[in-house]
Order: sequence, then C-alpha cells, then structure tokens
Amino acid sequence: MAPRSRCTICQDPRRAEIEQDLVRGAGLRPTAAKYPGVSRFALQRHQKHLDRVIIQAHQAGEVLRADGLLGELRGITDRARGLLARAERAGDLRGAATAIRECRGCLELLARLSGELQSNPVVNIAIAPEWTALRGRILVALEPYSDARGAVVKALSEGSTEEVGNAAR
Repeated sequence: MAPRSRCTICQDPRRAEIEQDLVRGAGLRPTAAKYPGVSRFALQRHQKHLDRVIIQAHQAGEVLRADGLLGELRGITDRARGLLARAERAGDLRGAATAIRECRGCLELLARLSGELQSNPVVNIAIAPEWTALRGRILVALEPYSDARGAVVKALSEGSTEEVGNAAR
C-alpha cells in the first residue's frame, strides 16, 4: 500500500471543528467517534499538522477568559465594598457584617488566584540539636564496624517518623 500523499483531516470539510476538539483536549477515540469516516489513526497523524497558531489562539482565548473572570470577581468585590459603605452609613450592623464577609471572601479568592495566598499547609520539622549530636556520636562509634554502621545508616534513612516515634515508646 502506498503512503498517503495528503492528510485526510486536512482535506475534510469539518477540519476546523475537528481541530477545535483536539485543541480542547478531547481524546482521539471520542473525536473519531464524533465524526463519521474519521479514524483515530488519521487524527493521530493529523496532530502533527495542527497549526501552532490554532493552539496559541486557544491558549490566548483561555487567558482572555481568565482575565474576564478576574475582572468580574473584582467587580463583585467593588459592589460588596459599596454595600458595606451603605450599610455603615445606614447604621445597619447586620448588613455591614454580611458585606464584610462577602468582601473577605472575594479578597481571599483573588489572593488565592493570584498566588498571594496558598491553602496548602507548610509543615516545618525541627530536628533537635541533641539528636543530631547523638546520631553523629553513634556513627563515629560504629566506624570500626562497617557492616553495623551501614545497617544503622540504612535504618535511619529508611525509617518513617511513625516508626521512630513507636520505637521511642
């Protein structure tokens, strides 16, 4: 069988829709199933032909969408601030408290999206200097006994903190 001289997807009248599906991340099989007469192998070959401009345009569209959502969130934040000011002027403590909560929520979301606020906890583990000194003394004492020293080093590096805690009890 002679190799194809032309890509069947490039010649397909549905090329733009097919490429949009591929750029959006639809799988080869679902895309092939969606378009009668298109095989996943043809799609796989065509991916090499996908115009970089299409991919860049999709990425630019995502950036514009994200910017639009951020702008909308900033607008909601501004409205919440306006409601807070109105509630304070009216002496409405309940309304002011509600507006403060909404402002806080909006600001928290903006901070998370911008990376200024991270929700992943940071755990700092402090190793007592006494333990470091003791470990050093043990390893120095085991120097003449290379097999035992190797076993201790291996046990110290492989053991979990739970095992160490249980051994101390």
